[in-house]
Amino acid sequence: MLKEFVFLDQDYKPFYVRDWGGEPWLFYWHPHGKWVSLRRADSVECNIMSNFALSEEEANHYHNKHRQTVGDLFDIGFTGYG
Repeated sequence: MLKEFVFLDQDYKPFYVRDWGGEPWLFYWHPHGKWVSLRRADSVECNIMSNFALSEEEANHYHNKHRQTVGDLFDIGFTGYG
């Protein structure tokens, strides 16, 4: 099972990796304050990206903003870490 995480790329843009529909997916942070699905990610990418994972506290900043922006209707299913 994939452990979900948020990381920043080399340009400090946030991305979210999580299991979605039984496969690992990559989400990007939209300027309007929400996660948007980008594409499926493979296990090699996930392993590399996980080296740059933010702390739970830092990641929750984005997840909370997502919930405030879109509410539960369009929630992508973040359930929290742990």
